[in-house]
Amino acid sequence: WPSVKAAAGCPTDSIVGTQGVGEVTACKFFAGTLKKNGSVYAKMLRKSEIERRRSNLKLTKLPFPGTPTLEPKPDETTPGKWREAMAKLGINDIRSPVFAERALA
Repeated sequence: WPSVKAAAGCPTDSIVGTQGVGEVTACKFFAGTLKKNGSVYAKMLRKSEIERRRSNLKLTKLPFPGTPTLEPKPDETTPGKWREAMAKLGINDIRSPVFAERALA
C-alpha cells in the first residue's frame, strides 16, 4: 500500500503523485496488469516518476523512522473514577445543561 500511495499521491497529506494516476491505476501497475503499451505505463517508467515514488515512499511508509513505539495500557477507568471526574467538572448528569454547554464549547 505505501507504494500505491507513493505513486497515486495523497492530497490529504499534500503528497503529489504521478498526474493521472489514482489508487486503482497504481494497483494495476504494481500488479503487472496495467496495459504496457499505454501512455500511463510509459509515464510510470520515466526516471522522474520513479524518483518521485522513491521520495514519496519515505512519506507513505509508516511508522516514520524514530517514531516512538507506544505500548497500550490497560484501561483504568472505573464507574467510581468516572463519577469522581464528572463531579470535579460540576457534571452530575450527562443530560444536564452544564454538560451540553461544555460539550458545545
